[in-house]
Amino acid sequence: MPNKYQDWDKEKLIAEIKRLKEQKTYGLVWEPKTEEVVEKCKTR
Repeated sequence: MPNKYQDWDKEKLIAEIKRLKEQKTYGLVWEPKTEEVVEKCKTR
Protein backbone atom coordinates (compact mmCIF):
# COMPACT_ATOMS: atom_id res chain seq x y z
CA MET A 1 0.00 0.00 0.00
CA PRO A 2 1.66 3.26 -1.08
CA ASN A 3 2.03 6.18 1.32
CA LYS A 4 -0.46 8.94 0.47
CA TYR A 5 2.12 11.64 1.30
CA GLN A 6 4.85 10.26 -0.95
CA ASP A 7 4.02 12.48 -3.93
CA TRP A 8 3.33 15.68 -1.94
CA ASP A 9 5.70 18.64 -2.25
CA LYS A 10 7.42 20.21 0.78
CA GLU A 11 4.96 23.10 1.17
CA LYS A 12 1.95 20.80 1.11
CA LEU A 13 3.56 18.49 3.69
CA ILE A 14 4.31 21.43 6.00
CA ALA A 15 0.70 22.64 5.71
CA GLU A 16 -0.57 19.14 6.55
CA ILE A 17 1.70 18.88 9.60
CA LYS A 18 0.47 22.25 10.86
CA ARG A 19 -3.15 21.19 10.34
CA LEU A 20 -2.60 17.91 12.21
CA LYS A 21 -0.88 19.68 15.12
CA GLU A 22 -3.91 21.94 15.54
CA GLN A 23 -6.28 19.00 15.90
CA LYS A 24 -7.04 17.69 19.36
CA THR A 25 -6.54 13.95 19.41
CA TYR A 26 -6.85 13.20 23.12
CA GLY A 27 -8.61 14.35 26.25
CA LEU A 28 -12.05 15.85 26.57
CA VAL A 29 -13.45 17.78 23.65
CA TRP A 30 -16.22 20.25 24.41
CA GLU A 31 -18.63 20.74 21.58
CA PRO A 32 -19.86 24.31 21.06
CA LYS A 33 -23.54 23.33 21.21
CA THR A 34 -25.97 23.63 24.09
CA GLU A 35 -27.47 20.46 25.45
CA GLU A 36 -31.22 20.03 25.35
CA VAL A 37 -31.28 18.93 29.00
CA VAL A 38 -29.52 22.12 30.11
CA GLU A 39 -32.04 24.29 28.26
CA LYS A 40 -34.95 22.37 29.81
CA CYS A 41 -33.50 22.85 33.30
CA LYS A 42 -33.15 26.60 32.74
CA THR A 43 -36.84 26.98 31.84
CA ARG A 44 -38.23 24.90 34.72
